[in-house]
Amino acid sequence: MVLQITPQANPAGQLLLLDEPMNSLDVAQQSALDKILSALCQQGLAIVMSSHDLNHTLRHAHRAWLLKGGKMLASGRREEVLTPPNLAQAYGMNFRRLDIEGHRMLISTI
Repeated sequence: MVLQITPQANPAGQLLLLDEPMNSLDVAQQSALDKILSALCQQGLAIVMSSHDLNHTLRHAHRAWLLKGGKMLASGRREEVLTPPNLAQAYGMNFRRLDIEGHRMLISTI
């Protein structure tokens, strides 16, 4: 994985925008990037990131926006946004939210 984040280029910057940064990364690379992003958050940087990986969002996001056709369906805490009814409205299919050994996950129930 090659990733370059250079906060020195804009030392006053307080926001990092990422478009699907987990795409094409294997699970080890995703974990490494998660650690980097977590460290940046700990330093006070705000991160806004787009993702189609519902389970990654459910595990790592503090807040979420759920969009459909460019319109916002829901926004708020991840637990409030990533609900089976909201996801059914966004994707036109049914979902279940599971808790397995303390790990939350979403599955479609077509």
